[in-house]
Amino acid sequence: MDKLSTEEKALRDRILNWQSPTVDDLKNIRAIEQIGTEMLETILQFCPNNHERDEAIDCLEVLLTWTRKSIVRGNGIDH
Repeated sequence: MDKLSTEEKALRDRILNWQSPTVDDLKNIRAIEQIGTEMLETILQFCPNNHERDEAIDCLEVLLTWTRKSIVRGNGIDH
């Protein structure tokens, strides 16, 4: 592993060395999840049941997943 470049080490650390979420992190995640719930309910209410709605829901799920990961990883780990 010593042969890894600085960028590669930072990538490895970002993926493998997550910190435990703090209370503030959990509050931020909950706030994002509430927005996600509102968005999902809006999509389900106003979009016809078709491929585009399915894609929108998939994108929302990905957005929420990566947002949670970003919050847990914290600031500056991959900069």
